[in-house]
Amino acid sequence: MQTVLAELLRALGADGAVVLDLAQADADGSRVLHGVGADARPVLAAAAGLLRAATEDMALHGTAECRQMLACPASTRFGDRAALLVWRPDSARAWDADDLTLMAAVTGVACMVLEHEAIQRELARQARTDPLTGLMNRRAFLEEANRRIDRLDREDIPGTLIFIDLDRLKPLNDRMGHEAGDNALMLTAGLLRRTFRPSDLLARLGGDEFKAVLPGMVDVGLLESL
Repeated sequence: MQTVLAELLRALGADGAVVLDLAQADADGSRVLHGVGADARPVLAAAAGLLRAATEDMALHGTAECRQMLACPASTRFGDRAALLVWRPDSARAWDADDLTLMAAVTGVACMVLEHEAIQRELARQARTDPLTGLMNRRAFLEEANRRIDRLDREDIPGTLIFIDLDRLKPLNDRMGHEAGDNALMLTAGLLRRTFRPSDLLARLGGDEFKAVLPGMVDVGLLESL
């Protein structure tokens, strides 16, 4: 993405170029996903206002802080809303038809890059997630647990490792089928999410085996509540 934006910057004689996430806004109304050139902060609030008025994928003109802006909103195949924004000094020539055509073409390329990044993030998430319960899987748990235990050791803080398994899951599968067993595992995962804090490390390691790592010593009442 950086190469695409750098080439656009050169072709348009612009000071800066950014790709904005229009769905997850920061305080200024937008979130920068990628950027090259000058600091975008002076133009972001004005650009967000400009893009809020957009009703379709089209290039939009505006000004902010003695700069002329050109923005092009778009949607990825996954429904994510984004925009390409460039700016240059008011003293530069006005945007022309060739600039608009180039912006539209580069916006399409930027969307393809964003889609590729989304696919890569989803593949990474799936590689670390138990598909049935949505909890962390064994591989991800062991990696993260080692990091957390090392940090506890460095900071000389006590920690707790909890082993949890289900009694008589196999007889349940045998009598009522694996769908019933899967439901029991998903209910257990939901109970564990409600019991532990979001910052605690929680995983299903396989079968009916769950584990949790958390800092500090655990109140016995917490274990009894399970």
